[in-house]
Parts: sequence; structure tokens; C-alpha cells
Amino acid sequence: MSELQPIEQLVGESRAEYVARVSTLTETERLRVGAARQRFNRGFLGGLRWLVVSFFRHWLLLSNLFYAYILLAATLLGPWLLSNGQVGAGTWLFNLLTLICDQVPTHSYYVFGYQMCLCQRCLAIYSAMLTGGLIYAGLRRGRRIQYVPWRWLILLSVPLLLDGLTQMLGWRESNPWLRSFTGGLFGFAYVATVYPWFDAVARKLFRLWGVAAEGTTPVPSAANS
Repeated sequence: MSELQPIEQLVGESRAEYVARVSTLTETERLRVGAARQRFNRGFLGGLRWLVVSFFRHWLLLSNLFYAYILLAATLLGPWLLSNGQVGAGTWLFNLLTLICDQVPTHSYYVFGYQMCLCQRCLAIYSAMLTGGLIYAGLRRGRRIQYVPWRWLILLSVPLLLDGLTQMLGWRESNPWLRSFTGGLFGFAYVATVYPWFDAVARKLFRLWGVAAEGTTPVPSAANS
């Protein structure tokens, strides 16, 4: 985008003539720059709106694909790469998933002779989120899905917190069944609570912008949250 440049006075040009010429040229340049800025703003805001609308229109698909990728990479791809001598790629994938899991060796399953990239509890969490997301995708077609109050997510998170904290503090030792159960319980609770609410927020945004969207989930009210 161009900026206004200084205009030199011509030889033999009087001060009054120079001021008049500069005023005319400056105003013309300002109008040109202003129009260019308006076009840029319209294009930028239009592109941003398209990105936001596209994300909220397909957020459930993107979420399910994300969890499917995590599970595929964690349960099969990572160990398979290591077992086939692809140490660099397998290690990179294993290290990448440390961002979402502590990957304790004694709390993990093993396939192809190598540790999965997710521990038992995280594996259950993301498996439940993917399963719950697929179920939610099927249930919300043409139906009004009632959201679950947030207090249920807090309540159903308690078993996971108790199991994890008491084990971390050394008060007791958990087992694969408890890790999987508490993780899966939290995963399903997360989907039941967050997904309908997020869907409702997306629909409220669509109504505000006058964009057509699928689904009929109502926006949660403060009284039921």
C-alpha cells in the first residue's frame, strides 16, 4: 500500500499556485489510498469471516478427524515405525505426543513390541472423545440435542482426578482398568457437555451473521449452566 509522498515546488511556480496544486494532488492521492485501504479491509474481513464460518460449520468433523489422527498415530503408527527401523520418524511422533500425555511406560500398552505413544488413561480419554463425537454427529442430524450442565463435567471428572492424584502422591497404585474407566468417563462427559454448547455458540454466531447452518441445538441459558 502506497503512502503520501512530498511534492516539490516547480521552478517559477508561485506559492499560491504550489499550494493549490499540492492540495489537489494530495486530496486525489488520499482518495486513491483510502479506496485501496477499503478494498483491502473488505477482502481481509471477508476472508476472516469465511475462515470463521467454515471452522464453525465443520468444527465437529475437524474435531473427530483430529482425535482419529491422534489415536491412529499413538496406537499403531508410532510403534509400527519403531518396529520397522524408522527410529527417527517414530521417535519424532512419540515426542510430539508428549504435548498431550506424560507417556509413563508402566501405565501404557505395547504393540509391535514398542510402547504406545499414549498412556492407558489418555488413550481412554481420546477414544471416548472420538466415539462420543461420532455418536454426537449421528444424533444431531435434524434433532435438537439438549446440552448437559457444566456441573456434570466437573462431577464426572472427580474419579479421574482422584485416581490420578492418589497414584501420583504415592498413596495407592492404580490399574489399567481404573485408568481406562476414569479416562473414558471423563471423555464422554466432555463430549456431552462441551459439544452441544459449542454447537449452540456456533449457531448463535450464524444467526448473528445471517448464515444458514445445520442443526437445531439451542443456546444454553445461564440458569441451566
